[in-house]
Amino acid sequence: MNFLAHFCFNYIIIHAFYPEVNEYMLSLFLFSIIIDADHIPGYLNKLRNMVGQQVYVPDRKRSWIQEPFGILILSGITLWFTLIVKNPIPLYIGTVTYFLHFILDAFTVRISPISPFKEKVITLFFHSKTARRWADLLLTIPLLIIFLFEITSVFR
Repeated sequence: MNFLAHFCFNYIIIHAFYPEVNEYMLSLFLFSIIIDADHIPGYLNKLRNMVGQQVYVPDRKRSWIQEPFGILILSGITLWFTLIVKNPIPLYIGTVTYFLHFILDAFTVRISPISPFKEKVITLFFHSKTARRWADLLLTIPLLIIFLFEITSVFR
């Protein structure tokens, strides 16, 4: 799933339970996408290919950090930091976004739920790459529309 879909999905779910999330949009955005940092080499490869450079950066599709074990480790680290900061709310939001990230990925992409212990890959719904791309597009658009509706209704 793409960065925009993760951000919009996280906002929609968290906003439903914590309307004050608007005060923490930067934190929400950063925590929504930071877990996908392992995709950056692949994006750089695509960008370089688009501009005609033939430089290759090693690309790993999905790391174990995006799986339940990695999310538990990231959440533990994030929650540990709540003990030393004055305002822990952005970190609590970050912890929730990790779990929401996995939930959205579980329904839309190939996951390895017991990684790094075993690399068994499963797909719940979209079994082909084409189907996953269509799901990516067809989920991002309504998520963006709902996000824009919610964010504009906040300012009314």
